Amino acid sequence: MFARHDSQGYVQALDGVQRRTPVHGARRSLSSFCSKADTRSRAMRTRTNRTGYLVSGHMRLSIGATPHDGPAGDSWCVPGGVEHRRGCPR
Repeated sequence: MFARHDSQGYVQALDGVQRRTPVHGARRSLSSFCSKADTRSRAMRTRTNRTGYLVSGHMRLSIGATPHDGPAGDSWCVPGGVEHRRGCPR
């Protein structure tokens, strides 16, 4: 996978969460996120590995049964088939 920088902006992923996915393939995707306080997502499983980077805000992320709590600058990888959930505290 290779992507050149472009001016494509972020899209609304969830209420209060913006996402940009510059590269994706059959088994992996890379996204950057900007989050606002008090956003939550439903638990989900995807077939692809999900790699993410938090550009701004603060995020709580559960990967399987393991919770993670991190500020902007943190990144993660969720293996395909593993349940995960995002939430952003106040």
